[in-house]
Amino acid sequence: MRIRRKKSILEQAADYVETALEKAGPALADARDKAAPILADAKVRAESAIEHAGPALADARAKAGPTLVDARDKATPLIAQSAALAAEKAALAADIAADRAARARDLTAAKAAELSRTPKKRHHCASCSWSPASRRCSAMRSAR
Repeated sequence: MRIRRKKSILEQAADYVETALEKAGPALADARDKAAPILADAKVRAESAIEHAGPALADARAKAGPTLVDARDKATPLIAQSAALAAEKAALAADIAADRAARARDLTAAKAAELSRTPKKRHHCASCSWSPASRRCSAMRSAR
């Protein structure tokens, strides 16, 4: 007597696909047979629609041509005016940016000059009255 072995998931999936193909095969063939005349009819109708659309498209192009030329003629000065306005605004923005850059450069130079100065020497005790002329603080003078 042989011990039954469990099938792996891959083997189970392969068996399932085989049975599904066996069951679906006749249904697919029947669907192809039914769809063939419908597809042929659709192709004929599409060709007919294309033939009828050709003259309609040509007529629409003929009617739209003068309208497009008129619209282009009206739009040309507006586009030029908009370009001039944009150039003016860009020049104004450039002037403002240059002004702000100059101010920033001046502030940077002033801050750099302020930071580069040598700081004053501080005395060791903040409570006394130290004078640079005597080079002694009041605490040292009183200790003498």
